[in-house]
Amino acid sequence: MATDSFFMGLRLREGVHLPTVSRRSGLDVPTHYGAVIEDQVGRGLLEYSGEYLRATPQGWWRLNSVVAALMDVDSESENDEEALSP
Repeated sequence: MATDSFFMGLRLREGVHLPTVSRRSGLDVPTHYGAVIEDQVGRGLLEYSGEYLRATPQGWWRLNSVVAALMDVDSESENDEEALSP
């Protein structure tokens, strides 16, 4: 799952290579997580560096909440899929 990549990759200095996460997860990461990523960027917790997404110095201290917000997207998606099932 993509959130595993975020959980581990955001703890690295270079961050997460978004095209690789998209390819491995089968998700269009910028679309699937875009609103949360942009919110976290706006809060100054994440930043883009080319195709990488990484934690800012302030974001390092709040990584658990950043990853939790990303996980909430997956949880909401699962709930939406269950609601659509017959």
